[in-house]
Amino acid sequence: MILIPIKREREVELSKSQSYVFIGNHTSFLDIPALQLVVDQLVIFLGKSSLGKIPIFGWMFRNIHITVDRNNHKKSEDLFQKSIATLEEGYSLGIFPEGTQNRKPPVLNSFKDGAYIIAIRAQKPIVPITIVSNWKIWPSLSPYLKWTPLLLVQHAPISTEGLTLEDIGQLKNKTKSVIENELKKHYPQEYLSSKGE
Repeated sequence: MILIPIKREREVELSKSQSYVFIGNHTSFLDIPALQLVVDQLVIFLGKSSLGKIPIFGWMFRNIHITVDRNNHKKSEDLFQKSIATLEEGYSLGIFPEGTQNRKPPVLNSFKDGAYIIAIRAQKPIVPITIVSNWKIWPSLSPYLKWTPLLLVQHAPISTEGLTLEDIGQLKNKTKSVIENELKKHYPQEYLSSKGE
């Protein structure tokens, strides 16, 4: 709709009969449609409950996707159960484990545990997605869009078979490294600057 060229890179072709937990970096309001563009199946997203209050879009989000009330920790188990049931019904999930839009892209914020708890409990593979250039197209909090080609990279699935919740840290580091290495490849200077080098 905003007339920018889109380049999709897929390291492997995913099975359409398999449900996955897609993990992406989060820098822009464009991230949900961007992730859906590179994934060749319907994805149900986990998003903060405030998204459901946006006119028109909010109605769609509330009725199709799964909302998260981050201020109500008592509902965490309900969220996990609903997410696992969605995966078992054959749908894939899309989750941005940074939790909110990154204000200092492309350098990643820390990843939260929720996506990994869901993937391990459901024993579903995780697929890292690097949304390379959305932070250039529509930066967080910016009222303006900029013309920049959109690059999306779908990485190979990471199995959770046989893993337990004790493996969350290792799995989280592995998926974060995949996305981070892709971003470093495209924006090496920004990563050097972030480390004061």
